[in-house]
Amino acid sequence: MQRTWSFMKEDVRTDLSISSIHSSWMSNRRNLDASLKVAVIGAGASGLTAAHTLRKLGYKNIVVFEKENRPGGKVFSYEHKGRVHELGAVLLADRYVTVYGLADEFNIPLFTANEIGVVRDKKYYDYEHYILKHMNVVGLMGSLVNFWRMQHKFPEIRQPGFSKVHKDLHLPLTEFAKKYHIESVTQLVASFMTGCGYGYYEEIPAMYLLKLIPQTINGSLRLLLGLSGQHGNGVTNGWQSMWQTIADSLDVRYNAGVTRVSRSHREGRDVVEITVHGQPTQFDVVVLAAPLEAARDFLDLREKEKELFAKINTYHYAVTLFEGKDLPHASLVDSVRPDMIGKVVAFARHHPDLDLYTAYQLLPEGVSEEESIAKIGQAAAALGGTCGAIIHRKHWRYFPWVSQADLNAGYYGDLESLQGVHGTYYVGSLMNFETVETTAAYAKALMVKHFAPADIRAFWPFAATSRPSIHPL
Repeated sequence: MQRTWSFMKEDVRTDLSISSIHSSWMSNRRNLDASLKVAVIGAGASGLTAAHTLRKLGYKNIVVFEKENRPGGKVFSYEHKGRVHELGAVLLADRYVTVYGLADEFNIPLFTANEIGVVRDKKYYDYEHYILKHMNVVGLMGSLVNFWRMQHKFPEIRQPGFSKVHKDLHLPLTEFAKKYHIESVTQLVASFMTGCGYGYYEEIPAMYLLKLIPQTINGSLRLLLGLSGQHGNGVTNGWQSMWQTIADSLDVRYNAGVTRVSRSHREGRDVVEITVHGQPTQFDVVVLAAPLEAARDFLDLREKEKELFAKINTYHYAVTLFEGKDLPHASLVDSVRPDMIGKVVAFARHHPDLDLYTAYQLLPEGVSEEESIAKIGQAAAALGGTCGAIIHRKHWRYFPWVSQADLNAGYYGDLESLQGVHGTYYVGSLMNFETVETTAAYAKALMVKHFAPADIRAFWPFAATSRPSIHPL
């Protein structure tokens, strides 16, 4: 058994992983139909984790359909002149238990990432000096104590899914932070959260952002207290290489966009017919790992699905790799308000020896490429730097979420009640927040809950794993 301790010891997990107990139940598989035919739509983190978990549980007939020519979903490692640049997911935080477990299992090399800083009033700070310069340290420590208490009041934050969260967690984060006296903690990482594409505190229900904020503040407070720590780790050969390795162990069909999913019930069982390239194939089960708002294009929607999927909000998040000079590796404090949409929310320089930068923007609908690129140049000039040639741009429909009103009306309870109906299961970032870890953890949890024998389910939701070795560059 492994024991995983986090900073302040507020989240301790001790238990057995699927791997370590696999042999104990392989001889007793009365609840396991290994011949079950499973289709997974989408080869991102959630789809590949779902397929990998099912395979570990003993299922043999699993096919993953991916419309792109690569795996990874919102993980996108772009190679330029022999170096990898992350234009999707970037970091692994300390509590990425599921992802670290996969990295360990597949021998994925990791490295310690560069510390990201903060820009305020055109001046760069590391987090330690930002706290000392712009925050009341005593007030911050008091807010931290309140934050710790809040986490214990709402332990459901650390569990997969949203269907059982307290109604207070439906509040926009600004209101929730005020009610529970944690404003200093949330403001400390506001620019980082916006820079990562997670919208604005005034709009987003607290339950989403509180999936990540505890991990984010840990790195900052470790640095302030003089403890070892950093803001995350990276994958040595690029994030996408990890998911490519996992995909290579599965039956993944690329350039296989699904054009139709038809579901019926025949002779006492569910039948799911999936059409790709004009050819229909029958399965027993479908796992929807594609964005649910996009699934409307091919799924034979039932009325409840149509109603729920129509309520999903996303952000237009643009990531741009460009040649530049004299720019910080930092999130921008002055871009965290909703009225600042369109401006650059962060710059990153992932290779300090190269004059190549990444700009991150939350964009309003309908903005032109020329206008949004011009804003990168304006932001660079305001900081005393330059923006030269654009190397590559990636646009994402990012961070699916629903409003406070829809949450109060029981949105996630309704969505979770559909799991398994018509042979259909829903995974992906809407179900547990938009990070690689939360999407992978939810997918693993859902597969274990619905497809594992009872003696495995008895161990869930715990899944401690060892941490792989992490090396500096």
